[in-house]
Amino acid sequence: MTQNEQTAVEKEEIFDAVLNETADAGKSEKKAEGEKSNSGMILLAACVFAGFILAALCSFVLNVADVYLGDVRFTLSGVEALHGITPADDSASVITVCLMICVVCAVTGAAIALLSIISLLGGKKMNVALNLFNAVISLLGMIGGCMVLSNADYKWGGAGSLGTVEAVVFALLFVLSLALMFISTGKKIQLSLFGKKLFAGISAVVIVALIIGISVPVAVISSSPTNTTNVGSISLGDDYYSIIEQLGEPFDENSSEHSDMLVWYTKDIMKEKYDLDSEYESKKFTLDELNADMEALLASENVDEARKTALEKQIEEAQKEFDEIDGRRTARIEEIENYGSDAVTVIMMNEGRAEFIFVDADWKASKVEEGEEAPVKKTSSVTIINIYGLDSASGSCILTYKVDYEDGSMCIARTEASYERGGTSYKCVFTDIFGVERQGSKLAVAA
Repeated sequence: MTQNEQTAVEKEEIFDAVLNETADAGKSEKKAEGEKSNSGMILLAACVFAGFILAALCSFVLNVADVYLGDVRFTLSGVEALHGITPADDSASVITVCLMICVVCAVTGAAIALLSIISLLGGKKMNVALNLFNAVISLLGMIGGCMVLSNADYKWGGAGSLGTVEAVVFALLFVLSLALMFISTGKKIQLSLFGKKLFAGISAVVIVALIIGISVPVAVISSSPTNTTNVGSISLGDDYYSIIEQLGEPFDENSSEHSDMLVWYTKDIMKEKYDLDSEYESKKFTLDELNADMEALLASENVDEARKTALEKQIEEAQKEFDEIDGRRTARIEEIENYGSDAVTVIMMNEGRAEFIFVDADWKASKVEEGEEAPVKKTSSVTIINIYGLDSASGSCILTYKVDYEDGSMCIARTEASYERGGTSYKCVFTDIFGVERQGSKLAVAA
């Protein structure tokens, strides 16, 4: 072998060694980068797991509502709500169902996050579908938390912390699950500092919009004086002041605790009436003030004729404005009272307490001509709320019942009934306030 050939072989060996070192360094760098990325995903998955565990614990530990009975304060915890120890109304049923949804979502999400962590620790890639499923679960849990928050504002007190915490925690888990899903695809997303800030801002706005978009409409609907869930939280025997605390002031401004009947219309109608009343009172106040000024001027020793003339013009103009709003308000009230609302709530009172509750959800459509009978509404369900005053000799009792109708209407009343006892079950037959014979059963007699 010549000198040149030997030199060429040595150069080739050195070149191969450099290439091998470079390749090994690249592999080590990629391995380190992969381990770093894998560690980041494990940490993020652990945060998701911890978040779901926190959501589950909050469902049992935190309070759904703060309940006030007179001067005594009680708290309704998540455990009690899940066990059904809640006030007997539709809102309570919604809370129990939504809280159960939150618990199921939290437990399922925690299990999926734990599977992801185990998979990553074993050196496997994270499953994209699992993270997508966790994002959907988080969204469902957030909706459940918002529903708990919206329905927990009982007539006795205010909503507790549970609904708010659940909504916020699940919203954060939704964002984290989406982040894990994008990371697990292996695609690198490069964002500038401005892009990162913009992404964070948009995420915050989306979360807030979701919470407001879900909770506010539910709260608005459930606070309507013609909403059966809202009205259904009123019990027979409730006094005038607890009723208006729940439904707001009745439509008739002359209603009081001595009234025999209280009436409410839909939320938009009640707001329209409130606006008309405010404008009416404002014009009346202005007119009264001007008339008082005129009386004071005429009572003075030296009447300023220029001032008197100006006041007369002002009074004339104020009187026109008052007459206009007075006529418009009177006409509109009369129009509303003659089937001008889609729905109506009527509560009959006896000595300042509720004796009969009726929500007609299809009131405008139920208008009938004079001399004709109103069509009988189709019944959806009949519920015996409580039974008392049992007379075994005659087989009679007094019961409070609730009838739900297919068109969304509701009736709560008290009447006499006949009953038959079979073990702990009481089968009752009675005629409702509309003259229709009903029957229902109850397992226990209320004290």
